[in-house]
Amino acid sequence: MVLQGSDPNTHQGPVTVSAGALRLAKPAGVNAVGGDIRLTGSGTLALLSDEQIPDGATLLVLGSAPDALAGSSGTETMANAIIDGTTPDTALILRHSAILTGTATVHQGILGVASRSAKGRELADKHGVFSTTDTAALLARPDPHIVCIT
Repeated sequence: MVLQGSDPNTHQGPVTVSAGALRLAKPAGVNAVGGDIRLTGSGTLALLSDEQIPDGATLLVLGSAPDALAGSSGTETMANAIIDGTTPDTALILRHSAILTGTATVHQGILGVASRSAKGRELADKHGVFSTTDTAALLARPDPHIVCIT
């Protein structure tokens, strides 16, 4: 499913994607969804333009997708990310200067932060806040700047 068009989405509740891909393709800065996004089952999200999600939203990855943001090309700011996948291979990989202004929490799965730009590395180093459970570990690789919580 593709959400496009020039007007912001007026639905204020959470959006759940349980299978397939929800592709957000509104013009840059126009909210394609109005609140939190829950990815369950095999559902994924593709950000095809910049800033499609409200800055205060939480992205919940609760399914089994090996790359919850597969096919994304836009930058995005959101408040929080929670990964509690149905398998240890469930992954959320933040790319393209994605910014979390709150907290990333991993209960089960993988959180990856990947940026080849100097600005992306600077933001990840300066603003990254990661919270994990006892079964998660933090791994860091300097180039490209990738942080994985598994």
